[in-house]
Amino acid sequence: MNEHLKKVILWRMISFPTATTITYLYLGELTKSITLTAILMVVMTTIHFFFEYFWNKYYNLYDKLNML
Repeated sequence: MNEHLKKVILWRMISFPTATTITYLYLGELTKSITLTAILMVVMTTIHFFFEYFWNKYYNLYDKLNML
């Protein structure tokens, strides 16, 4: 498994209970809190993965061009 994907998944495993607790304190309903957190986790994990991918791809390219 890709190292970046592992890091993203591990972070989401840590952040899920935290976000669920915060949304529960705000909404006061456990089912809605879990649902909202699950949706956000899927969206944010996808965005984070692609951010890491493009960052590494273009940042490394930028470094190589500056070495010329």
